[in-house]
Amino acid sequence: EHSQHSKRLLIGVVAACTTLLAWTIAPLMIRSFREVVGPHTNNAARYCVGAMLWVPLLISALWTRKITFATFRRATPAIVWNVAGQVCFVMSFYAIDPGLITFGLRAQIVAVAIFAPLLFPSERRVMRSAGFIIGLAMVLTGVLAMAVLSVKDATGHETLQGILLAVTAGVGYAGYGLSVRKFLDGVPHTHSFAMISVATAIAMVVVMLIAGPQANSVGEMLPWAHQIFTQLPLKQLGLLALAGVIGIGVSHVLFYFAMERLGVAVSTGVIQIQPVLVYSGSAIFYQERLTPLQLAFGVVAISGAILLVTAQHRIAKRDRQIHELAGQCEVAEVYSDEPIELAKPEEVPMLAAESPSTGENKDERAVPS
Repeated sequence: EHSQHSKRLLIGVVAACTTLLAWTIAPLMIRSFREVVGPHTNNAARYCVGAMLWVPLLISALWTRKITFATFRRATPAIVWNVAGQVCFVMSFYAIDPGLITFGLRAQIVAVAIFAPLLFPSERRVMRSAGFIIGLAMVLTGVLAMAVLSVKDATGHETLQGILLAVTAGVGYAGYGLSVRKFLDGVPHTHSFAMISVATAIAMVVVMLIAGPQANSVGEMLPWAHQIFTQLPLKQLGLLALAGVIGIGVSHVLFYFAMERLGVAVSTGVIQIQPVLVYSGSAIFYQERLTPLQLAFGVVAISGAILLVTAQHRIAKRDRQIHELAGQCEVAEVYSDEPIELAKPEEVPMLAAESPSTGENKDERAVPS
């Protein structure tokens, strides 16, 4: 049993680190196409390649009726949010560099922290916790300060536009995640991702066709969809396809593996290192430079995101333990002539470290053994 647990943890660590590496490489690769193809062509090509990996699973699930067209209808909000987030995300690369973009994406954590308690009543206690309030304030302060400092140092309006697009993308990804949780509860992660990725790929192609010819950051017209294979060198085509496989096709499922084996708090905490790694890579390959003050506020935003996730995880864990104790008491009452009083959270030894002590004498019989 111990060896199985160790193996499970090892798989989780490998999955989390591989996800982090993939989500570090993907933004750097997207930036490399800025002078080659337009944002919507970039999106359509990468998403089509990434989604093709999931087409066989989707066909199999539809054939065996594990997924129905009713499931697709339930997935519509998640698809819409994902399309909006993805469009804004890639468009931001045509205005600012990857490091600043990934710091701006911390807005996703803020949006989830605000809207999750509104959609899921069981999480409303999180909003009253000190960790939530402090973490939220830190993320907001960090992201806003970085934005103000970046716009102040910029010479044009493109920086502000890029930051707004990155923040909007973060909100879109938050809506995507919350929609999956709200409307696709009970659908396996792999099946839901297969549905959403294929639908998003189709939507990206439609957006590309509607948008027509694209312009890059200096206003030069770039090739449209049907010209992509004649305008791009073979090496660039290969990198575009690889970006789709790494950033879309594989990384999301690896992240699900990590969450199942390490938990949400640890997995999400590891991913928060992404902006630092992306900025380091961008500084090397694209000479991106952030001031020490911007980097300091970036660290504040990342620390606040980790604090938010930790606070949510701690309260959720406490609630699960209380529900387990309640279930034990219900079973015990069946075999007892007297009702068993459920202990308060601060009276439970395994929760005492997370609850303030009242200083009163504890009745140990109230806690089922």
